[in-house]
Amino acid sequence: MAERMASEFRREGLGWGPHFQQQLSLQEYEQCRPGRILQQHKSQLQVATEAGLIDLPVSSTMPAVVVGDWLLLDNEGHYLRLLDRFSLFSRKAAGSKVQTQLIAANVDTAFVVTSINQEFNLSRIERYLTLVHEAGVEPVVVLTKADLSDDVESCTKAVQSLDPRLMGATLAEKRSRDKALGKFYRTVLSESRRRKL
Repeated sequence: MAERMASEFRREGLGWGPHFQQQLSLQEYEQCRPGRILQQHKSQLQVATEAGLIDLPVSSTMPAVVVGDWLLLDNEGHYLRLLDRFSLFSRKAAGSKVQTQLIAANVDTAFVVTSINQEFNLSRIERYLTLVHEAGVEPVVVLTKADLSDDVESCTKAVQSLDPRLMGATLAEKRSRDKALGKFYRTVLSESRRRKL
C-alpha cells in the first residue's frame, strides 16, 4: 500500500455527510479514518483520505466495491470495512451468469443531458430517469441547443410531464449557456446537499 500526499482533501468536499458519520462508533471515529474510492483497477483502489491519496490493494476480505464507496481504514491505511451506501448505479453483467456489475455509489445528483434537435427522444429520457431513480439518485434534465430549436417550450413541457418535481434547465448559445450552466449547477448542488442533511 502506498500513500501519496495530494492537495488537501476535506471529507465534506469528497461527499462525506451525516449518512456516513452516523455509521461510525466513537472508537472508530477516534481511531480510524474514512476514505472514498476515486479509481478502481483490477488489483488496487485509489482512495482519497484527508491525509492524501492511498493506493490500496484489493483483498479477498473486501466485499464488492466501486468508485464512490466510502471505506473505513485503520491509521496505517489498511481496509477495515465498507460503509453503507445511500445510492448505487448497477446493471446486469454481460454474459450468461446472472451477476450484477456495480457502476458508481453514493451519487447525489445525475445530470441527464440531451439536445433539443432531431435527436430529442422523450422515451430515452424516461429510460434514463428510471435508471437514475432506481439508483436512488436525484435527477436533473438539461436540455441543450435551445437556440437551434423552434420547439423549446413543447420539449420542456414534455420533459416536465414525466415528473412535475423534476429539476431542469434549458440552455442556448455557448456564452449564455456557460454562464447559465455555472449558476444552475451551483443551485442544484447546494439544493441537493440541503436535502441530504
